[in-house]
Amino acid sequence: MKKAAPFLVLLALIASYPLLSRGEPAGANQPSMKYRLTRQSVAGLASPQWVFIVVTPEGYPWVCTNAKLRWMIERAVPANATLEWAPGCKRIGGEPLEKAEELDALKAFCAERKVQFVQALGG
Repeated sequence: MKKAAPFLVLLALIASYPLLSRGEPAGANQPSMKYRLTRQSVAGLASPQWVFIVVTPEGYPWVCTNAKLRWMIERAVPANATLEWAPGCKRIGGEPLEKAEELDALKAFCAERKVQFVQALGG
């Protein structure tokens, strides 16, 4: 029976570890998962261009253009999660999601998907 003890301890640890699969909503007694949304300029282009990056709680980045932002949120951020908008500091003008109307539309889109959209402090 002594040989089985480490196996049983390992099995108990594995069974007690909360498993979440990407794309499924968090359970009622699980905290909301936090995703981060940021914008980054693309270097080396004649005219300014930007990409958006959603970073998962595990640290995996999802990258897309402004045209595919909603598509990416649909796939990367599950319902009942929090999406924190942290656009960065340096502005050169013409960035997407700078106007209040654009942010309001994205907030409404997230609310329809049951994703809490918040702005980072100082963002």
